[in-house]
Amino acid sequence: MADRYVVPTEDGWQVQKKGAQRASAKAATQAEAVDRATEIVSKDGGGKVVVHGTDGKVRDTHNVASGEDNTTAEAAKATTKANAEGARAKAESASDKASSSAKKVGADAKATAQKDADRVQASGKKAAAQAEAGAAGVADQAKKAADGDKSVSAAAKDAATVAQVTGDQVATTTSRAGERVAKDATRVAQHAGSEAKVRADEAGEKVAQAGDRADSVSSGIASELDGAGDAAAARVGRASEAAAQQVDRNVRQAADQVRDNAPGYNPVRIVGNAAAIAVKTGFSVAGAVISTGGQVLQFAARKVTGR
Repeated sequence: MADRYVVPTEDGWQVQKKGAQRASAKAATQAEAVDRATEIVSKDGGGKVVVHGTDGKVRDTHNVASGEDNTTAEAAKATTKANAEGARAKAESASDKASSSAKKVGADAKATAQKDADRVQASGKKAAAQAEAGAAGVADQAKKAADGDKSVSAAAKDAATVAQVTGDQVATTTSRAGERVAKDATRVAQHAGSEAKVRADEAGEKVAQAGDRADSVSSGIASELDGAGDAAAARVGRASEAAAQQVDRNVRQAADQVRDNAPGYNPVRIVGNAAAIAVKTGFSVAGAVISTGGQVLQFAARKVTGR
């Protein structure tokens, strides 16, 4: 079985084969590990390359044909897909956390509101009872004055005292309930603000990390493309040189017939060199475009999040 697994380690990445005691290869970056795994599977008869993310979860699985010619490009695509899947998973995680926070804050606010409603209701009943008792006390003083059991001035003085005490009691009862409700409202607001800040900080950090990852991945792909350009150009150069040498031999054997085709002006060599330059230039330009795109994403992410 040629399948290989790209997994994170404490100091980088490893290419592993199922059941093997030792890693097939080690690399500093995920992109390098994927490239090496793709190359190994290609040379070992073909199979799958399974790419895991930093959290250990599978981020991409792709098939590699036996003797795959362009393993670098395949590895670059696999790395990009793995990182895109990782970014999507982290975005979903951040969304789930935000949703969980909202539910938690909402539940807290609902429970607090119910508790405060019960508190206000109890406070209202208590204040009503106090007011009713005070009114009864004032009425009692008025009755005593009317029945002659107490002088009008004394009854009025005592009634005023009862009314004042009752007023103080009612004010204290309602004030305490109001203070408690205000404190609860402040606490709920602070809780909501705290949760929102934590989620915002996490989201900002994820966005900044995604920007960094985009720059890192794009730069890595640009480098891989540049290397692929060198390799492809070298292959074109070697092929054209071999053909050119054959032409040289033919020219020397029939110099009297094709003297215009001197080795210094061998058309096969000239065309081959031009093709090699074109291949290398094409890969380099593509790499530059990809790398620039990653840098733009990184800059935008950090500017938006302030990180």
